[in-house]
Amino acid sequence: MSFRSATAYGSVALGAALLALSPLAAEDAAPEQDVSADHALGDFLQAADRNDFPAMKAVLAEDLRWTGNEKINPDIFLERIANCYLRRAYDRKGPPADLIAAWMCDEGQGKSRVVLGSIAENTQGRVLVAVTLEQKNDRPAPPRTGSAFAE
Repeated sequence: MSFRSATAYGSVALGAALLALSPLAAEDAAPEQDVSADHALGDFLQAADRNDFPAMKAVLAEDLRWTGNEKINPDIFLERIANCYLRRAYDRKGPPADLIAAWMCDEGQGKSRVVLGSIAENTQGRVLVAVTLEQKNDRPAPPRTGSAFAE
């Protein structure tokens, strides 16, 4: 799976800076069942690219974070991105996360929202998500032009 470089959104640079300072959700949550597939992160990204929320939920860890270190569960996370599409996934070099995911959300009436989050696999093979930036915009979301991973 290839990952495209950053787009022209100014919030991406800010989000990347915030991600560098923000650790992923700690793995101090209750033990979870191991995911049978050993590629949970790839499965999550492919499901996110298709807006396949049940498949995303199947590999998510229970202890996720939203901006401000708010603890949320997979249902709340999926509800908050229900009107979004995965715009891009960016490869990160080194800790705390493997990837940065950027969702673009249509808020209606010419408004949009950008959600950036660190995503990584925990030791149980579940996907951790730590949303570090949620930015509301007074402009419409750009139309989806295909896969987040298209070249």
